[in-house]
Amino acid sequence: MKRGRAKVASGDWAELVHRAQAGDGDAFTELFQQLHSPVLNYIYRTVGDRQVAEDVTQDAFIRAHQRIGQLGPPFDFKSWVFRIASNLAIDSLRQSKRFVDLDEPMEPLGPMTTKRPAERRVQQDQARKSVQDTLALMPTAYRQAIVLRELNGLGYQEVATTLECSYDYARQLVHRARLNFRELHGMRLLATSGAVQC
Repeated sequence: MKRGRAKVASGDWAELVHRAQAGDGDAFTELFQQLHSPVLNYIYRTVGDRQVAEDVTQDAFIRAHQRIGQLGPPFDFKSWVFRIASNLAIDSLRQSKRFVDLDEPMEPLGPMTTKRPAERRVQQDQARKSVQDTLALMPTAYRQAIVLRELNGLGYQEVATTLECSYDYARQLVHRARLNFRELHGMRLLATSGAVQC
């Protein structure tokens, strides 16, 4: 059984934002707790470095806390925080001019809740690394779109808001990102299987 925080109902987001804007620290803490892990995972998959992802995530929530009074209707806090984090991640990539090192081992993003057999864990770690490596090869816009939609479960409108584009363009971007991922992942799998057979 998976334990964790209960998800916030759609109408409750606006209430939490109103309370946080009124200075209720507990309300902002609840917003933070609901979104910290998804934002961290998104940033990690964007920048490819755990420490940078943690720093960017922290900065994103600090900025959100400082500027929550500026968030107006429809009070879409989730998309707003993802947009702040996305912009900071892009800034970080530009400043460091760092590209993801494909030889760098991928760290697990959260605590393991159950013990798994070693073989299964190795297979899952290999699959996770393969996905991370494929994401690293993708153009930034495609990587952001597919991570937001497929790995973080955001709707197309939330992807559009986060990436500051139209709904139609967000759908198109996700579609192209999926195609690009399939192509790159397929090429990586072929290259890997070819290397093993030689």
